Amino acid sequence: MSNVKDLLSTNVASFKAPPRFPAGNYITVIESFEMLPFTWKKSGTNGLTYVPKIRAISCVELDDDSNPDLQTEMQEALDKYGDWTAKVHEFAYTSADTNKRMAAVSAINFPLIETDIDHEDAIGILEKMAWRFYMNEDGTESGFVIDVLGMEDCQDDTLIDLAEKTIDRKLMVNFEYEPNQDPTRQPNFMVASITQA
Repeated sequence: MSNVKDLLSTNVASFKAPPRFPAGNYITVIESFEMLPFTWKKSGTNGLTYVPKIRAISCVELDDDSNPDLQTEMQEALDKYGDWTAKVHEFAYTSADTNKRMAAVSAINFPLIETDIDHEDAIGILEKMAWRFYMNEDGTESGFVIDVLGMEDCQDDTLIDLAEKTIDRKLMVNFEYEPNQDPTRQPNFMVASITQA
């Protein structure tokens, strides 16, 4: 085991950023989900968001034989990253103000329930957003669980039953990086789009 004095003698030329998960299109599976709190300061709205934990099981660019250059480039990026199929992605953060896990804004996170400011007492279903997760209009089902996850006949499910049925469902995710507002920090890893797998 090294001591602090030895470590402080390390040459800093060896310091490098860890490899980033390669941007691209992946088939992912929902491993689990949490209902995490959110706060929208501008509107004063608080609530709970469906936040899935997803894991990539295949890479579309890697499986595409029609573009061998892109295939090779993606293979090199994935090899550099390491065991990319073991990485579980969840778009959440820990609030500096409250030290609570909070839902991040993401294409795969769905605000569903409005609560009080402490996220303890429910006000009701957040109707202006919940339709993105599931909607039944004149007997026609749509929303994330129908259009992206390919589920059917969900009209008799409770909200928690429907959320639990999303586990083990697959979807295609396009991961990208966007510049961080703080130029001294790494770019933000994000979900650019989601489609049916």
